[in-house]
Amino acid sequence: MNENQYDMRRFNYGQQPMYFAQQQQVYFKCRPVSSIEEARAAQIDLDGTPTVFTDFGNKKIYTKFVSQNGTVSLKVYELVEDANAGAPSYVTREEFNKVIAQINDAFSKVAAPKQNSAQSSQTFNI
Repeated sequence: MNENQYDMRRFNYGQQPMYFAQQQQVYFKCRPVSSIEEARAAQIDLDGTPTVFTDFGNKKIYTKFVSQNGTVSLKVYELVEDANAGAPSYVTREEFNKVIAQINDAFSKVAAPKQNSAQSSQTFNI
């Protein structure tokens, strides 16, 4: 019996007990509103579950939840559109022709030494 107990203690020595953390699922509640005043007046759950209020007319989203210290937090997110994103930029014909000329010039400089060496090394078998 003592030998069996010794084996069990030796097996358990240095091993930490395993704890499995459960994944906590976060749920959101979502409701459409027409203004921030409507989101401020809306009742929310006191368990900390965030409520998302969508205000598509004003291009805003509001989140409201009870924080850990017991106060209600209301955050506002606004869609800001980039003014330059909608305006396409075009290349003028002069700019295009200038770049094409530069490319053709670069190709001709690279191809010229190869053509000279190819002509001098050509042999004809008759």
